[in-house]
Amino acid sequence: MVEHSKIYELFKIQNILNLKDAGENMRKTKKMVLLSMLVAMALVIYLIEAQIPVLFPGIKLGLANSISLVALVLLGWKEAFLIMILRTILGSIFGGSMSAFMYSIAGGVLVM
Repeated sequence: MVEHSKIYELFKIQNILNLKDAGENMRKTKKMVLLSMLVAMALVIYLIEAQIPVLFPGIKLGLANSISLVALVLLGWKEAFLIMILRTILGSIFGGSMSAFMYSIAGGVLVM
């Protein structure tokens, strides 16, 4: 059973972008901050997951894609796709190779 506080937090995050009294610039800033926080969380999960040994080459759990799915539900497909692309590019720069980049892009697109 989901706790009421967790449901409240989800609605609170979703309502950050729907403030009527804030100006357009404030809404855009809050959306950009939320997107960057989601990219950072996905990148950390991606880098931690890269350290887990795998049984078969090229097969990972794909836990970082859960952040993309949360963004898909809360923000929409464009923002979720942006998070997936940024996470994959940054993760490949920090701790991967070109083959890891190709597999991650393919997995992320298939999840969407």
